[in-house]
Amino acid sequence: MEWIQQVKKNIIPLSEEKEDLKKAFESTFEDTAAGEFDKNKDFFGKILKDDDFKKSLLDLLIYDIYSTLKNQERKNKREGIRWY
Repeated sequence: MEWIQQVKKNIIPLSEEKEDLKKAFESTFEDTAAGEFDKNKDFFGKILKDDDFKKSLLDLLIYDIYSTLKNQERKNKREGIRWY
């Protein structure tokens, strides 16, 4: 699990906006993992049984989703596109 510790060091603290995204995502994350369990029992079983792994994975996903959305927002502003 050394890689998890390394990734945690690289993730910036959550802003309020990112925290809101995390709350919305967390509400369905475990249900989705349980629903996908039969497709990959080892991986999804680890998510459901190992809280540290689940939290680390969730943090990585939130970071990736948030970064992608913010980058798209910046690109849209540069190009004069409003999508909201």
